Amino acid sequence: RGSLGTFFILIRNIGVLSIYVLGAYATFVTSAYILLCTTILYIFTFYFVPESPLYCMSKNNFAKARMSLIWLRGNREDVIDYELSEIATSLRQKQSLKSTSFVEMISSRGNRIGMAIALLLVTNLQFCAPLPILAYTHTIFEAAGSKLSPNISSIIAATLYIAGSAMSTFLMDRAGRKILL
Repeated sequence: RGSLGTFFILIRNIGVLSIYVLGAYATFVTSAYILLCTTILYIFTFYFVPESPLYCMSKNNFAKARMSLIWLRGNREDVIDYELSEIATSLRQKQSLKSTSFVEMISSRGNRIGMAIALLLVTNLQFCAPLPILAYTHTIFEAAGSKLSPNISSIIAATLYIAGSAMSTFLMDRAGRKILL
Protein backbone atom coordinates (compact mmCIF):
# COMPACT_ATOMS: atom_id res chain seq x y z
CA ARG A 1 0.00 0.00 0.00
CA GLY A 2 2.71 2.47 0.90
CA SER A 3 5.35 2.68 -1.78
CA LEU A 4 3.06 1.15 -4.38
CA GLY A 5 0.58 3.97 -3.84
CA THR A 6 3.25 6.62 -4.40
CA PHE A 7 4.61 4.78 -7.44
CA PHE A 8 1.73 6.16 -9.54
CA ILE A 9 2.85 9.73 -8.80
CA LEU A 10 6.45 8.84 -9.70
CA ILE A 11 5.36 7.42 -13.06
CA ARG A 12 3.13 10.45 -13.69
CA ASN A 13 6.04 12.79 -13.00
CA ILE A 14 8.24 10.83 -15.41
CA GLY A 15 5.50 11.35 -18.00
CA VAL A 16 5.41 15.08 -17.19
CA LEU A 17 9.18 15.30 -17.69
CA SER A 18 8.98 13.47 -21.00
CA ILE A 19 6.27 15.86 -22.23
CA TYR A 20 8.29 18.90 -21.13
CA VAL A 21 11.33 17.57 -23.00
CA LEU A 22 9.25 16.76 -26.08
CA GLY A 23 7.57 20.16 -25.93
CA ALA A 24 10.89 21.93 -25.69
CA TYR A 25 12.62 20.15 -28.58
CA ALA A 26 9.91 18.77 -30.89
CA THR A 27 6.96 20.21 -32.74
CA PHE A 28 3.42 19.60 -31.57
CA VAL A 29 2.74 17.11 -34.36
CA THR A 30 5.99 15.22 -33.75
CA SER A 31 5.20 15.03 -30.04
CA ALA A 32 1.74 13.64 -30.83
CA TYR A 33 3.24 10.95 -33.09
CA ILE A 34 5.83 9.97 -30.50
CA LEU A 35 3.14 9.65 -27.82
CA LEU A 36 0.95 7.68 -30.23
CA CYS A 37 3.84 5.27 -30.78
CA THR A 38 4.28 4.78 -27.03
CA THR A 39 0.56 4.06 -26.70
CA ILE A 40 0.67 1.53 -29.54
CA LEU A 41 3.77 -0.07 -27.99
CA TYR A 42 1.93 -0.31 -24.65
CA ILE A 43 -1.12 -1.94 -26.24
CA PHE A 44 1.02 -4.35 -28.26
CA THR A 45 3.19 -5.30 -25.28
CA PHE A 46 0.37 -5.86 -22.82
CA TYR A 47 -1.68 -7.85 -25.28
CA PHE A 48 0.68 -10.74 -24.55
CA VAL A 49 0.59 -10.43 -20.76
CA PRO A 50 -1.78 -13.02 -19.30
CA GLU A 51 -4.58 -12.28 -16.88
CA SER A 52 -3.63 -12.52 -13.22
CA PRO A 53 -3.91 -15.96 -11.62
CA LEU A 54 -6.29 -14.52 -9.02
CA TYR A 55 -8.65 -13.26 -11.73
CA CYS A 56 -8.52 -16.56 -13.61
CA MET A 57 -9.29 -18.56 -10.47
CA SER A 58 -12.12 -16.21 -9.52
CA LYS A 59 -13.66 -17.08 -12.91
CA ASN A 60 -13.10 -20.83 -12.24
CA ASN A 61 -10.51 -21.08 -15.01
CA PHE A 62 -7.87 -23.10 -13.15
CA ALA A 63 -5.92 -24.17 -16.25
CA LYS A 64 -5.51 -20.55 -17.31
CA ALA A 65 -4.48 -19.60 -13.77
CA ARG A 66 -1.78 -22.29 -13.87
CA MET A 67 -0.55 -21.05 -17.27
CA SER A 68 -0.47 -17.51 -15.97
CA LEU A 69 1.62 -18.54 -12.98
CA ILE A 70 3.97 -20.48 -15.25
CA TRP A 71 4.40 -17.32 -17.34
CA LEU A 72 5.00 -15.20 -14.21
CA ARG A 73 7.12 -17.58 -12.11
CA GLY A 74 8.65 -19.98 -14.60
CA ASN A 75 7.99 -23.69 -14.76
CA ARG A 76 8.61 -24.47 -11.08
CA GLU A 77 5.88 -26.91 -10.10
CA ASP A 78 6.35 -26.64 -6.33
CA VAL A 79 6.06 -22.83 -6.36
CA ILE A 80 3.10 -22.88 -8.73
CA ASP A 81 1.18 -25.48 -6.74
CA TYR A 82 1.82 -23.61 -3.50
CA GLU A 83 0.67 -20.27 -4.96
CA LEU A 84 -2.41 -21.83 -6.53
CA SER A 85 -3.41 -23.28 -3.17
CA GLU A 86 -2.79 -19.90 -1.48
CA ILE A 87 -4.93 -18.13 -4.07
CA ALA A 88 -7.71 -20.71 -3.68
CA THR A 89 -7.61 -20.29 0.11
CA SER A 90 -7.71 -16.52 -0.25
CA LEU A 91 -10.70 -16.70 -2.59
CA ARG A 92 -12.58 -19.02 -0.22
CA GLN A 93 -11.94 -16.65 2.68
CA LYS A 94 -13.09 -13.68 0.62
CA GLN A 95 -16.28 -15.45 -0.41
CA SER A 96 -17.08 -16.34 3.21
CA LEU A 97 -16.96 -12.68 4.28
CA LYS A 98 -20.23 -10.81 4.23
CA SER A 99 -20.43 -7.52 2.40
CA THR A 100 -20.57 -4.36 4.47
CA SER A 101 -22.97 -1.54 3.72
CA PHE A 102 -21.94 2.11 3.75
CA VAL A 103 -24.01 2.73 6.89
CA GLU A 104 -22.22 -0.12 8.69
CA MET A 105 -18.86 1.29 7.64
CA ILE A 106 -19.53 4.78 9.00
CA SER A 107 -21.16 3.53 12.19
CA SER A 108 -17.70 2.97 13.68
CA ARG A 109 -16.08 6.08 15.19
CA GLY A 110 -12.64 4.98 13.99
CA ASN A 111 -13.88 4.62 10.41
CA ARG A 112 -15.45 8.09 10.52
CA ILE A 113 -12.23 9.63 11.82
CA GLY A 114 -10.21 7.81 9.16
CA MET A 115 -12.58 8.98 6.43
CA ALA A 116 -12.45 12.56 7.71
CA ILE A 117 -8.65 12.51 7.69
CA ALA A 118 -8.56 11.07 4.17
CA LEU A 119 -11.08 13.65 2.90
CA LEU A 120 -9.12 16.46 4.57
CA LEU A 121 -5.89 15.32 2.94
CA VAL A 122 -7.46 14.98 -0.52
CA THR A 123 -9.16 18.38 -0.18
CA ASN A 124 -5.90 19.94 0.94
CA LEU A 125 -4.13 18.42 -2.07
CA GLN A 126 -6.73 19.88 -4.43
CA PHE A 127 -6.47 23.34 -2.85
CA CYS A 128 -2.70 23.23 -3.44
CA ALA A 129 -3.53 22.97 -7.19
CA PRO A 130 -0.73 20.66 -8.33
CA LEU A 131 -2.26 19.91 -11.74
CA PRO A 132 -2.73 23.54 -12.84
CA ILE A 133 0.81 24.27 -11.71
CA LEU A 134 2.05 21.33 -13.81
CA ALA A 135 -0.03 22.45 -16.77
CA TYR A 136 1.14 26.07 -16.63
CA THR A 137 4.75 25.59 -15.50
CA HIS A 138 6.10 27.04 -18.74
CA THR A 139 3.82 30.09 -18.48
CA ILE A 140 4.67 30.59 -14.80
CA PHE A 141 8.41 30.56 -15.49
CA GLU A 142 7.94 32.81 -18.50
CA ALA A 143 6.01 35.36 -16.40
CA ALA A 144 8.61 35.15 -13.63
CA GLY A 145 11.28 36.53 -15.97
CA SER A 146 13.92 33.95 -15.08
CA LYS A 147 17.29 34.09 -16.83
CA LEU A 148 16.83 30.44 -17.79
CA SER A 149 14.48 29.69 -20.64
CA PRO A 150 11.00 28.59 -19.55
CA ASN A 151 11.57 25.23 -21.28
CA ILE A 152 14.74 24.49 -19.30
CA SER A 153 13.12 25.74 -16.09
CA SER A 154 10.15 23.43 -16.65
CA ILE A 155 12.48 20.47 -17.27
CA ILE A 156 14.39 21.26 -14.07
CA ALA A 157 11.12 21.52 -12.12
CA ALA A 158 9.92 18.16 -13.51
CA THR A 159 13.26 16.59 -12.58
CA LEU A 160 12.79 17.88 -9.03
CA TYR A 161 9.24 16.45 -9.02
CA ILE A 162 10.73 13.07 -9.95
CA ALA A 163 13.40 13.34 -7.26
CA GLY A 164 10.75 14.13 -4.63
CA SER A 165 8.47 11.33 -5.84
CA ALA A 166 11.32 8.83 -5.90
CA MET A 167 12.36 9.84 -2.39
CA SER A 168 8.81 9.49 -1.04
CA THR A 169 8.42 6.13 -2.81
CA PHE A 170 11.65 4.93 -1.22
CA LEU A 171 10.89 6.34 2.24
CA MET A 172 7.17 5.47 2.44
CA ASP A 173 7.60 2.01 3.94
CA ARG A 174 10.82 2.80 5.78
CA ALA A 175 9.92 6.07 7.54
CA GLY A 176 6.19 5.50 7.80
CA ARG A 177 3.19 7.27 6.34
CA LYS A 178 2.50 9.62 9.26
CA ILE A 179 5.94 11.24 9.10
CA LEU A 180 5.68 11.83 5.33
CA LEU A 181 2.18 13.31 5.53
